[in-house]
Amino acid sequence: MSSVGSRAPRCGLAVLGLVTVVAATFAEALVSGRVFFQRDIHAYWYPGMEVARRAIAEGSWPLWNPYVGFGAPLLADATFGLAYPPTWLAFVLPLGVYYKAFAVGHCLFAGLGARALARRLGLGELAAGVAGAAFALSGPLLSAVNLSHHYAGATWLPWVLFALEGLLRRPGLATALGLGLAAGGQVLAGSGDMCLAAAVAGVARIGWYVLHSRPSVARFGTLARTGLLAAVLAGSLGSLQMLPTAASALEGSRAGLSFADCTYWSLHPASLLDLVIPRLVSELPVSNASRLALFEGRQPLLACIYLGIGALVLLALALVWPDRRTLVAGTGLTFFLVASLGRHTPL
Repeated sequence: MSSVGSRAPRCGLAVLGLVTVVAATFAEALVSGRVFFQRDIHAYWYPGMEVARRAIAEGSWPLWNPYVGFGAPLLADATFGLAYPPTWLAFVLPLGVYYKAFAVGHCLFAGLGARALARRLGLGELAAGVAGAAFALSGPLLSAVNLSHHYAGATWLPWVLFALEGLLRRPGLATALGLGLAAGGQVLAGSGDMCLAAAVAGVARIGWYVLHSRPSVARFGTLARTGLLAAVLAGSLGSLQMLPTAASALEGSRAGLSFADCTYWSLHPASLLDLVIPRLVSELPVSNASRLALFEGRQPLLACIYLGIGALVLLALALVWPDRRTLVAGTGLTFFLVASLGRHTPL
């Protein structure tokens, strides 16, 4: 009892710390009348959501936008996330206020998820709190705020892995429901990219578990059954968004994209310097030819991929004092870094 009682204040302080650093990061948004507007938010999200709001006000389903070209889907466009429950607040709040709540709330959600995952992996309260803050305030996550569905999907990543870890440790109905709800929430957020990232990390974690824990046939069968239940639940929840999205994509040009189109905005190897020095490469005053080579002639997909000095210090410490967990994390880091290079690597 005393152990539980002593952990509660530390947990509360860790959560309060995360709330504080997230609020400080978004202080200007929280205390001023300014709104998020950059890129897709202003050019795409606001107009589409205004059409959806008008459809709801007129008593119609927000399925179609008749004001773009010859018309365009609304529900089937995952950018708007109309099947994602947090989006429903946009039908009652001013859009500028809603997007503030969306950005700040999901950032805190991401930090709490990373903290929870770190605790489940055996880290102490302080270390887990640092992990949560490092993830929530990292350049890649914050730079995705103007890509609403990718941003929301990324904030679900640690929660999906947290739920998977729980299922592997104690397979049963409760943990299967937890994983199904977390994975289903990420699917509803609308980012296939983030779902794929979670799936790759999850499959790797399952493979590591099977190789090193060597579960009995009975336990493996229980894991398989509960994992299938989680997958069915996630698919059922996510189908509300992904079925119309997939149908729309198959009818369009996306199914026939070339290799160059599929690997557009691959991370150039030179941009890896931005991981340790904020915007060193992305803000260089380079020629049009250099910008074409670095960023496909446009601005980078993510304005800042700086991981933060805290994460870099922890990475250095992990290299100095390696153990099995740092080996696993380092392998994952290497895989995703290579994957991010896309067309710039023979892989």
